[in-house]
Amino acid sequence: MIKIGENPEHNPKLNKFIAKSTDGQRGVILALHKNKKQAIILALNCSVAGDVKWGKLYLVKETKPGAYPTVAEEVYNIPDKGGWTINEDLMR
Repeated sequence: MIKIGENPEHNPKLNKFIAKSTDGQRGVILALHKNKKQAIILALNCSVAGDVKWGKLYLVKETKPGAYPTVAEEVYNIPDKGGWTINEDLMR
């Protein structure tokens, strides 16, 4: 299950996720799917040479319970239907 803010040792508002290159990255979850197995994340604190770029949106998916979610694809917007909810913490 993906939870918002699973990176307390650095910043409780950031989440860790794994890039396709298997590099660990961090970002802010903007939206979470109702199944808690998918999220839209804004990439921050990324490696320069990696396949995840700072400021881009990515769909991440849980591939194994208890493991960090993995990048599925780059996306260009947040879905407005189909079970997605916006991260309310960003509105405060």
